[in-house]
Amino acid sequence: MLRVVYKYPILFTGDRVSHISLPLNAEVLSVKLREDYQIVLYALIDPTETAHKKYSIYAFFTGEITKAKKMDGLKFLDTIIIGDIVYHLFIGDYQDE
Repeated sequence: MLRVVYKYPILFTGDRVSHISLPLNAEVLSVKLREDYQIVLYALIDPTETAHKKYSIYAFFTGEITKAKKMDGLKFLDTIIIGDIVYHLFIGDYQDE
């Protein structure tokens, strides 16, 4: 099996949700804010893997009250700070919003 780090841009909709597709068995390494203010997810993947799985990524503000159900099954990725705005990013199985 080959392994390589790939970069995936995260583009949020107005409700702070993004959807991405990663090869099966991808290992998410980190999420970073680039100098051009683009948020990217870095994952260790097998570039020969043809099967993919879709995920939903959510951005929550510090102190934001959300329904507990929405948080079920989500895994914390990272915290991103853009000026005075702080986003806490979580990933979970794909959900059609």
